[in-house]
Amino acid sequence: MIQSCKCEDGGQKIIGVCTALNCQSKRASCVECLKQLHLQHANKFLDLKKLQVFQEDQMKTFSYLKKLQNDFNRLKSILDNFIVSLNIEAHEKNIECQTISQLNSLTDKLVKLNYIEQSGYLIKSFQNLIQNMEDAKNNIQRLKIEYTLNEFISPSQNICISVNSSQLQMQIILSLYRQQKNMNTLVIKEKIRFSQQYKTDNIVLKDQETMVQTTDDKFGWVLCEPGIIQNQFVKNFAFEISKNDWLAIGICHKDQFLKQKGNFDIWDNNNHGCYLIDQSGKVFSQLKIEENNKSKNFKINNQDIIIIIVDKTNKKIQWINQTQNTQLWIMEFDASQDFYPVVCLRKSSIKVIDLK
Repeated sequence: MIQSCKCEDGGQKIIGVCTALNCQSKRASCVECLKQLHLQHANKFLDLKKLQVFQEDQMKTFSYLKKLQNDFNRLKSILDNFIVSLNIEAHEKNIECQTISQLNSLTDKLVKLNYIEQSGYLIKSFQNLIQNMEDAKNNIQRLKIEYTLNEFISPSQNICISVNSSQLQMQIILSLYRQQKNMNTLVIKEKIRFSQQYKTDNIVLKDQETMVQTTDDKFGWVLCEPGIIQNQFVKNFAFEISKNDWLAIGICHKDQFLKQKGNFDIWDNNNHGCYLIDQSGKVFSQLKIEENNKSKNFKINNQDIIIIIVDKTNKKIQWINQTQNTQLWIMEFDASQDFYPVVCLRKSSIKVIDLK
């Protein structure tokens, strides 16, 4: 039996659930909760009958994923048994010490391995499988990132809210929904790449300009392109930390940043044109000197995926550690200029993660 809502207005009947991807409020809601917590994505609200249909549809997806998992497990079991039959033990490598029986067994394995190599079809099929598995792994990673990103909803001329409430309650909900501010937010999720032009000499670009690393022990930096232009209200991008000695990631005013040339310094002054966080938990701000080179309570580790959301409408930039499922920091910035994503590093490497 579904309980009554436990909100401050307590005792009201649960009328439905919120299905917005990244809603941070409780999903099961009464009418008051819908008005107070879910108006910005009210078109994602389902009544309990439609939730049942929604559940049935999504169980098909789950069943398919479960079948894939079972298929991979069966393939792994077959491959494990196949490899065991061809395994060459350490004692078999010394041919001169083999008995006739052992020599026959070893030769049989070598002949079979040679046939596998010569025929080619097994290795080719696994090469194709590995490529597909790599694509699947990247897509799983991308989905996890998109789970974490805030969902921005644009208003519709015909808002459909599936809620069993009175006509008056519905009118109130729709009225409040239409009064929400900043609903014309444009979210940009285009691919970015490290720039060949805007970088220090000790930075090397790899993997079609999606990965960078330093070639020495000095500090280096590299901008990403394209930048964040005036008509882009929100832009999201993400990086995966490959090797982490020291690095800082965020955005910069390109013209001001490039004026530093070889005198890169984000520590002793705040006229560097940047908004950054580093792996040790320090933050760096061009806008507020009191926030520049200050230690905060977070860390970034190897293999962490960091999502950066630049919101020019609200003049906020936020860093989210998708791997740790935590928000690292939010910082105000001067949104009057164009920006470029920037990475500063020493003895480290970092990779761009594409967002859909």
